[in-house]
Amino acid sequence: MLGFVYRATIGSLHNFFRRRLPLRQALKNWRAVASLPFVYFGWVKDFWEPFDWYLKAEKDLPSTYFLVPFKGKSGEKVPGQNGYTRAVAYEVGEHSEALAMLRHAGSEIGVHGIDAWHSVDSGTNERNKISGVIGAPATGIRMHWLLQDRNTAVVLEKSGYVYDSTAGYNNTVGYWAGTSQVYRPLNAKELLELPVEIQDGALFYPQRLDLSTSGAEKLCRSLIGNAEKFGGVLTTIWHDRSHAPERLWGEFYTGLIQTLRSMGVWFGTAGAIVGWFGQRRQAHFVQIQDSDGVRTALRYEGPEIQPPLNVRCYSASIQVTVDDNPAVRFVDIPWNGKSTPDLKTPLGLHSSSVQDPALSSTL
Repeated sequence: MLGFVYRATIGSLHNFFRRRLPLRQALKNWRAVASLPFVYFGWVKDFWEPFDWYLKAEKDLPSTYFLVPFKGKSGEKVPGQNGYTRAVAYEVGEHSEALAMLRHAGSEIGVHGIDAWHSVDSGTNERNKISGVIGAPATGIRMHWLLQDRNTAVVLEKSGYVYDSTAGYNNTVGYWAGTSQVYRPLNAKELLELPVEIQDGALFYPQRLDLSTSGAEKLCRSLIGNAEKFGGVLTTIWHDRSHAPERLWGEFYTGLIQTLRSMGVWFGTAGAIVGWFGQRRQAHFVQIQDSDGVRTALRYEGPEIQPPLNVRCYSASIQVTVDDNPAVRFVDIPWNGKSTPDLKTPLGLHSSSVQDPALSSTL
């Protein structure tokens, strides 16, 4: 609390003078400090309460909330001298009504793991704790402080998790594993990894990138452009206090959401997105020989894939030039795993669907 008071008063003044915080937000921080006694007496609403704010900011969009399962537990094998600060002060069971509200709104609840990264017993206990509070299986995890080692994927898999979303940076943004695709980590048999590209603290903390709003917007636009061009996921992590004083990063978050809404992208919970990539991994090509000769076909056994996959068909016989470089034209055919796509003559019969490679995007 003393740290908050310092950052919201002197820190806000410092950020105002170095043009990282507008005057109206500095005043908001100072008002928040002045209201603290009234918050503690229950006369004023707690400005750190996150759930209603995020539901309003995202408005009908699904999200995943990762919660630390045990109060006051910093964990084992924590590197550094200040490992004790890793413990949280909330008891997850006290928020059961709020979590039920989030699930009713279409969001998912996952585990913010403490010792699951190195211990099967701890990982199982942490998953069981969250599952018991929400009354449903918790299948996803994200490690607190991003702790992991070469055995973490196997440990999490043995603990009963379907996916992990720890692959990301604390001090910058970008592609920790070199990809925006959901992938299977080495040594894991079924566990999938959902990479994280954008974290709030990495963008704005002085000890990290320390970006202005315009600088953060420019950097995020480049990541959005990569997702549009190459496909994959764009995953953001926004912490529970980040919308409120003293951070006040909520306006940036709502702007980012509005930008993505305008692009017509698919929003999903972490579990839904990982499930979609799991279905994509089950789709495969086969060669079939019949009276017409040898042809390529798609095979998939499972529930209908929604949103559909894009089956991209190229033709080496028709080429175009993009930025003075030869490129092959193609057509994208939506496929839900149940229909039978025509892969024989996509360019000859679907000329209206032919796309220029520089303007295309894939799932």
